[in-house]
This record gives sequence, C-alpha cells and structure tokens, in this order.
Amino acid sequence: MIPAEYPRPNMYRKSWRSLNGLWEFDFYDDYFVRAPVEKIADTLNHTIQVPFSYQSPMSGIGTGDIHARVIYRRKIKLTDKERESRIILHFGAVDFNAHVWIDTTVVGSHKGGYTPFSFDITAFAKEKQEFVLSLIVEDAPTPDQPRGKQAQGTPFDCWYTAVTGIWQSVWLEFLPSIHFTSFSAVQNAKSGSVNYKLHISGPDKNCRVEAEVQFNGKSVAHRVSECCYPCTEVNLTLPKFKKWSPEEPNLYNVYFSLVRNETVIDEIETYCSFREVGIESDGLYINNKRYFQKLILMQGFWKEGGYTAPHTDSFERDIKCAKEMGFNGCRMHMKYEDPRFLYVADRLGFLVWAEAPSFYSFTEESCCVFRKELMDVVKRDLLHPSVITWVIGNESWGMRDIDTSERIQSWVMEITDLTRSVDPTRPIISNDGWEHLNSDIMTFHSYEHSEETLKDDWNRARNNEQCGILNKKFNLIDRDMHSLPWVLSEFGAISFLRKKEGAEHWGYGDAAHNPEELLRRFEKLVREASSLDGISGWCYTQFSDIEQEKNGLLFEDRTPKIEPSAIKKILENIENK
Repeated sequence: MIPAEYPRPNMYRKSWRSLNGLWEFDFYDDYFVRAPVEKIADTLNHTIQVPFSYQSPMSGIGTGDIHARVIYRRKIKLTDKERESRIILHFGAVDFNAHVWIDTTVVGSHKGGYTPFSFDITAFAKEKQEFVLSLIVEDAPTPDQPRGKQAQGTPFDCWYTAVTGIWQSVWLEFLPSIHFTSFSAVQNAKSGSVNYKLHISGPDKNCRVEAEVQFNGKSVAHRVSECCYPCTEVNLTLPKFKKWSPEEPNLYNVYFSLVRNETVIDEIETYCSFREVGIESDGLYINNKRYFQKLILMQGFWKEGGYTAPHTDSFERDIKCAKEMGFNGCRMHMKYEDPRFLYVADRLGFLVWAEAPSFYSFTEESCCVFRKELMDVVKRDLLHPSVITWVIGNESWGMRDIDTSERIQSWVMEITDLTRSVDPTRPIISNDGWEHLNSDIMTFHSYEHSEETLKDDWNRARNNEQCGILNKKFNLIDRDMHSLPWVLSEFGAISFLRKKEGAEHWGYGDAAHNPEELLRRFEKLVREASSLDGISGWCYTQFSDIEQEKNGLLFEDRTPKIEPSAIKKILENIENK
C-alpha cells in the first residue's frame, strides 16, 4: 500500500524527501519598502510548521490577522548521492500566488490555491551542498480568486477562517536524467483494459518500459514496451477483472519500471480500477446498479489544522466515521481536497462529489483562474473511482446575475461543456442547488424543517417555479428536467451545542436541546427527504461543526454528538423506490 504520508498517491516513488516541518516565516507587510531580493535575506521573526497555514493552531502561529503577503525560508542540505540526481521540487498546494526562490534567484511561480506545481531545480542547486529555499506568497482577500468557504475577513455564518500560503505537503524527488515525468490513462470497465501514456523526460534508445499489474499481491498482467520519447504507450488487459464498487472497492496496483539495458533507473507505482457511472431519470448507477445517494456534506476544515488534515490518518478516520453512520458518500463542499483524501475514498468505497471552490466576483481574472484550476484538478483526479460527479458552481456564488446575464450563462455553459469534453465519464452539475443550465443532475437546496414546507419547496422546484431560500428560478433553459435524476443536495442542518460553547452560534432553525432531540429530528427530516416525489438521493448538512457553525453530526473536534450506530440504524431502514 502507498504510504499514507506520501503526497501524490497516484504516482508514488521511493526516491523522495519530505520538506514538511519547521520553516522560518514572516509577514511581508513592508512589500513596498523591502524588495523581494532584500526580504528573503532579511531576518524572519517567526517559525511555522509546514504545511499548516499561519491561521491554524498547528502552524505554531494561529492568528486570524489578515496579511496579504507572507514569506517562508528553509535551508536545505543535499547528500552527494542526491546531488548526482535531477532534483524536482514539489508543492501540493499553496494559496494563492507563489514565487519560489533558490538563494537569490527566482526559479518559478504559480497562481492558484488548490493545485500542485513543481520545478526542476537541478541547475540552481546541483553544485551546492546547501542552499536556501524561499517562498513569497501573495493572498490578498479579494473576491475574484477561488475562495470556497474562506472568509475575506472575519469569519461569519458559514464562512470560516481563511487559509494563506502552504497548506499541502512540500517535497523533493531525486531522479535520473531519463525518467517518467507524468502519465495519463483510459480505463475501460467493459473490457478490463487500460491504456497508459507515459511521458518520458528524454530519448534513450537503450531503454524499455516494463509494466506489471498486481491484485492482492499477485501478478495478473505484465508487458514490456519499447521506450519512446516523448510518450510511451502501454496497453494492458486484465483477465477475469473485478470491478470497483462501494461494496467491493477493488483496486489494482500498477508498477512501471524504466529499464536501461538490465538496470532499473526509474520506478513509479500507481493503481487502476474499473467502474462505470451512469445516470437515468431515477438516479445514479454504478456498474448498472442503482444507488440511492445518502451523502454527508463535508467541508474539509479541521479545528487544529484549518484546510490541512492534522494527522496522516485524519482522512481515513473521517471517511470511516461517515460510513459507520451509514452514509455512502460525501459532497466535498467548495474545496478541491488533498489527493490523499480521494485515495482513502478509493480504498474504502466512499462516493465523492468533487466541487470547485467558488469565487465571489465575476471578472476576467476570476474566470481565467477558475478555468485553469478546474482543468488541472479534473486531469489530476480523473482516475479516482470514488469521484462520481464534478460540481462547477454552488448557489450562483460569484454569478449572482446568472438569471439575466447572457455573459454569465454563456460562461457557465462553456465551462460545463469543457469539463464534459475532458471527462465524458461522469455527470456534471453546473450550479448546485439553484439556477441550473446544462446539468446532468438536478439538485436542490432546502433548509426547511417542516415536512409540509419542505415538500412544497421541492414540488415548486420540480415545476420550475420560484423556490428555495432566495425564491430563485430553478432551471434557466428549456429542457425536460424530469428525464434527469433529482437530488436534495443540501438539507437538514440541525444545530446542537455543548453547554460550555454558550448560545452564540450560526445555524438553520432552532437548536436541539439534547442528543435525543437531535436524533429524533434527524430521523424525521431524513425520512421526509427520502419520500419526496422523484428523489434519487440527498446530502445532509453537515459532517462536523466548524467554528461558529454548529450544525454538524460531530463536534468540531470530531467527537460524535450522537452514537454513530444510532444514525446508521436509521439510514439502513430508509427505503427509496
């Protein structure tokens, strides 16, 4: 199994070194006084625990003060063996605009808070036994960069403390001059075949590519191919293959070796799976089996770590807890999650709606950044079988004039069609919960706690009348909505607080007074939702409390408010025709 701490589980190498840990750190508030080349040589006044943002307690700083620029610095020593290699510097995610320096030279930059990036720093570091790695990050609290649930200022309602700077792992890889740089794959769940395109760093006519597929430690396929530059194609067919499903999350380990003469010079490990996702008017189908989706809304925030999971097993603990409560998947709300979360979901058979973080102002800049990040994430996460839906927008956030603006409507149609062209294997939701355009699933949000009002709201949406919290039109284009599946993708949100937390909180409706009342109201709402006309699934809000929002089934420290088995008993008895 790929180690839980490895940052890129779909392309694992043994030749890596983590750069997580203590870095020098400071706030770069004197930007207009001190030039970057001066600042990176200056005395820095703090240390920070990477990869936690300075706003989180686990960073060692833990302040909510807003700083538009920050700086990181760390000395790195290389061994003689490492200096003989090509040196690749990787960042999992840095929010938002990063400039990377080796000593006093800029080696590259990256814009976007959720996607990985890397630089070959061999030319800057190879001749040195020690060098200084610096990072200057700009993260102004502006509405035109994808923010998701990050507040632009003080957290309020369902917006939480912002995240600035490094929030996923930083690491080095040490590679031979000829090595695998990346790969893509097309998996065919009907034939059990997979076509790989492996990208190679350079030509070498003395090399070959060896591929082996294993299942439960036993070899099931093997192929040797001539190494071609820039791309080597490898086709594999697995006999008597097993499909991936939530009940049987079958994964195949795939090993690629780059062999020069008889010496292995580079190795990577990945995994593949075979499953089909389809939609009919009555719901989602996986491998031609209908699944009534019982999803939980997850936000990907932790009390100690902010956006960053506090421990290597945090993802596994969250997903196992959700499954213990009887949920078969989640809507990962407004956040491109760490790939390690998706790896755990793949292994445990947990369905994931992958949802883009919204921007809040529709501008040329916001559109360009959003489009690039979305395409990078779709390509990064394309092979995860747990991901069953791409969600482009949420409740018209950043697109408030979608009902009247042809420009916004055109952009939403374009970005949805672009996603569909890159990944034709999954359904896509253009604007979850409200004004739909060309979605493959009709989704609706309602936080009504009255059975009569919830049904009325749902039926108004089904009739394309004004509905929802803000009395929005549900569908903006002429189409047969009832030929598509319908999901109540946000509902519930019953608050319950510990006595020591006081009465101040944000949530929907009246708070429950005790766990017993919370359980009774949860059961009533879930049964009402499951009986709505034409429903094929729902997503309950939410998994855990976050800061001032107290409507989770777990407290913010992940302690259950209700015994998970009691929730599971309710969900197991929910029937949907």
